[in-house]
Amino acid sequence: MRALCLSTHPVAVALSASALLAACGGAPPPPPAPPPAAPYQALATTPTPIDDPAPVKRYVVLFDGEMPDEATIEKNLSLGNYVAEVGSSPNGIEVALPGVLCTIDAAERPTDVPKHFLPADLKEHGLSEDEARALGETKKAAGIECVIEDTDLPMRGMPPYAEAAASSMAESTGGWIHDPQTGHYWAKATWKASREANKAFAVDRQIRVLRDKDPDTGLYWLGTRGLVAFGRPDLEAFPVSEERLDAVALQLQAMGDVLISEPELADGMTLSLGPVDALLINRDRFAGTLPAGTTGAGMKVEGPSTARLAVVDPAAPQGDLEAHAAFLRRLTVR
Repeated sequence: MRALCLSTHPVAVALSASALLAACGGAPPPPPAPPPAAPYQALATTPTPIDDPAPVKRYVVLFDGEMPDEATIEKNLSLGNYVAEVGSSPNGIEVALPGVLCTIDAAERPTDVPKHFLPADLKEHGLSEDEARALGETKKAAGIECVIEDTDLPMRGMPPYAEAAASSMAESTGGWIHDPQTGHYWAKATWKASREANKAFAVDRQIRVLRDKDPDTGLYWLGTRGLVAFGRPDLEAFPVSEERLDAVALQLQAMGDVLISEPELADGMTLSLGPVDALLINRDRFAGTLPAGTTGAGMKVEGPSTARLAVVDPAAPQGDLEAHAAFLRRLTVR
């Protein structure tokens, strides 16, 4: 072999450059390329069913003064063209609406009431400084809890009646409406205008999309809140670039609306959205494939969830951020 190293013998010339270098004591051959990463579908080969609790819609009204009586609540409901039977019960005031039963009772005041001196709090909830100050000075709270009594009533039929009960309570007390399931505190004018425009099911009142930015990477985490009212898991998308932020937020809200009607839910299920398939997997399992600063760690999270599922491309290689970004583009421009 040494003779070959020093010779122009045809055998030596025929050897590949890497083989010749190795044979003559030169650089070793490069290591073989690593195998391609497994697709995200490999993380969910067997979908795991998710508990499906009964739907319950909750509101909290913050106010000062006295709790209204049954007659006042019923009067305000009738002014809104709702037929309701209102009476007392061991659990508080019961409001029977078509297919829905709501209970109103004194509740603990929430601890996360927006601070009037924090601009981020005001912007997040659409409150003016004066309104936030007045809200912060309230001393009492009433909880409204509504459930479906008529099994033929679709889940989307419950929120409008729950909203009516909350509106009646707010009008009776001059108070503010808080949705503990989305974490949102409603400005009075915003709530009134939204309800006047549409008293039926409104996805933007029932499903909120939270946003959180990583200060180091500039990437965002997005997550829905409010689906717990329907016994559904919340959806998350991350990492998201700023240019895709609003489009992905709208898509998450729309996907949450679709989930309300899904008969069976599972960690590892696939949701078909026109030509695009989205895999829904445990958000922590997805985050474990990503580099630091892209997983939404340390994010501000409001409102409860039954489960949190990340929206990913089932065919994308695990940990491939470029493939994930391309998937989000397809999801929002389809």
